Amino acid sequence: MERKLSGLEKQAADALRWARQLPVGAERNDLRQLAMGLLWLHRNGMDALMNQRSAARALPKAVIEPTSPKAVPVIFTTDEERDVCMRAPWNETRA
Repeated sequence: MERKLSGLEKQAADALRWARQLPVGAERNDLRQLAMGLLWLHRNGMDALMNQRSAARALPKAVIEPTSPKAVPVIFTTDEERDVCMRAPWNETRA
């Protein structure tokens, strides 16, 4: 006797079937990831997904510290100043 598939399992099977027909590449990988996500959702349920998302949001944000204590913000007033800073050698931009 064959087991009945749930809706999520059917969609995952369809996505894998379509993925097998595609050449190796991004579209095939996307369909395979979709199928694996649907199977994960079927196994763990929507509650597990919601708990995982709420736990990720509840993590405290770390304080962002400057990369260097000597770091000073720079405000460019013209496009020329910005271009010089971005394209010129370091000896020229340092001053």
